[in-house]
Amino acid sequence: MSTTPDSHATVLAANQSFYDALEGRDMAAMSAAWEHSNDVVCVHPGWTILRGWTDIADSWDAILNGPGHNQFILTKTTVRVEGDTAWVVLDERWPTAAPARLPAPMCFAATAIPGSW
Repeated sequence: MSTTPDSHATVLAANQSFYDALEGRDMAAMSAAWEHSNDVVCVHPGWTILRGWTDIADSWDAILNGPGHNQFILTKTTVRVEGDTAWVVLDERWPTAAPARLPAPMCFAATAIPGSW
């Protein structure tokens, strides 16, 4: 896969789909944002490392059905695409948290699956 402005836009759109699913508490959309294999890894702030889609899906189910309001302001977003691997680095801020929280740095990495990110 070549690195083009279109690939950057596609990766950003995939990242936005992730946040749309999170803010909308939409498990079906969250599931669509993830590879469903034992190779995937997820680190939620304050959690232990989760490996494999089954454990990751259970964590998202708990988060999406939990209390609170999932809203984020994303800033300083950068995208890097190298061949079939991409990563997005950004600052994530929760505007509803009290007291106001400092931005949390986030990094998302993905490997292209034919036909999608």
